[in-house]
Amino acid sequence: MTCYLQAARTLTLLNILTLKFLLIETSTDVLSVAVSDHGYCVAYETYTDRSHTSHITVAVGAVMQRAQWAWSDLSAIVISTGPGSYTSLRVGYAAAKGLCLATGLPLIEVPTLAALARAAGASSDDKDTLYMAMIDARRMEVYQAGYDAAGHNIMLPEAAIYDQDVAKALALRYPHMVICGPGAHKIAPLLPQAKLRIEACDAMYLHPFAENAYRNRLFKTPQSATPFYLKPPNITLSKKTSP
Repeated sequence: MTCYLQAARTLTLLNILTLKFLLIETSTDVLSVAVSDHGYCVAYETYTDRSHTSHITVAVGAVMQRAQWAWSDLSAIVISTGPGSYTSLRVGYAAAKGLCLATGLPLIEVPTLAALARAAGASSDDKDTLYMAMIDARRMEVYQAGYDAAGHNIMLPEAAIYDQDVAKALALRYPHMVICGPGAHKIAPLLPQAKLRIEACDAMYLHPFAENAYRNRLFKTPQSATPFYLKPPNITLSKKTSP
């Protein structure tokens, strides 16, 4: 681990100036992989058929080839931390950790909900609005977190079950609200006054946070990086009995 951190601290001046990232988003049913250069998307791949295991290495290879970059051109590998699908997060982390071990590149973790809120408009000048990022967690439950316009986390990540009473209490507390992410669509009918924006997670949403983390050397090692599951996985046991 010590050698890995030393390698991260001795990155070349060229990489510090260019900030080229491989961005991996697997927190939901949608897989997306991108390579970015100072916030500009150079190459991008996405799949929506939930087969993250089958597609992720193909997607990584495709974006690197399309960008015509060598691994040494990258500044870091960036992974979306969740919360989200237990299996999908594990697939993304396995790929990101393996690439870091193979290349010596640092690993940067970006909170999925924070990235969604920023993409929906947080960090704008709208001081009175709550940006509530939501990811589907089955039935009327969502993983959610709230951010103010400056991007500050004012409602910590939680698993929330919505009904009319919960929605009414939230609306009274935050009359100006933007809901976003792949859980927002099912909560939208209960919050008709809220504005509904982006409805999917995306690898490119990770770049602003990755850039800040890189400049502040907020790196993870493959050994220390862990997905943010928020709650235990929903595992269905087999009903078959041994003969």
